[in-house]
Amino acid sequence: DMLLIYKNMPLGAVISSHTSIVPVLDRMGIGLGVGEATVEEVCINKGVDVDFLLSILNTFLNEGYFPEKSFQRASKEDVLSYLKSTYEYYLTSQIPVIEAHMSHLERGESTTLHMLKRMVGDLKSAISSAMENDSKMDFDASDEYCQTAISLIDDVKSLIIKHISGPYNKNMCYALLFFLSSFHKDLSHHLRIRYRVLIPMMK
Repeated sequence: DMLLIYKNMPLGAVISSHTSIVPVLDRMGIGLGVGEATVEEVCINKGVDVDFLLSILNTFLNEGYFPEKSFQRASKEDVLSYLKSTYEYYLTSQIPVIEAHMSHLERGESTTLHMLKRMVGDLKSAISSAMENDSKMDFDASDEYCQTAISLIDDVKSLIIKHISGPYNKNMCYALLFFLSSFHKDLSHHLRIRYRVLIPMMK
């Protein structure tokens, strides 16, 4: 069964049950400290289209969810703003965490670390290119860059798992692998939201 969010639910309880939606809410301009307000009440207070938010959250949480057509009425500006906020979150919050983890991963410089840094640079470039193409509404090109970013995350994980050697910070290494897995999941969900919610709204 799908775990759907409805507008009359207390948003605090929803966040408590599904903490993975916190970054998604943040991209919509909704932070923590929501008190006992319902999803709809928070949206009214923040000036967010509640149906647009529910379409995104329910698609994010449920692989088999397809938004009702009545929900697909957000403005082009709302869609482009959400897309931009998502990429900015990746570039200013996610990538710097990866770089910070890598700076403490190994003592000294190694071939593996140089390769990791180059791949993370390519990851940053792919996300920047996806953001640029979405701003031009070239969604096919943006999709390709998103897929490239997901592949690069897989490559970074594989390189760490198979080739890291010598003295390295085990706790930092494990933390980086968990973080990369979370980032991979977020990007995959982002692609699903694009296909099922955002792009149809632009047509």
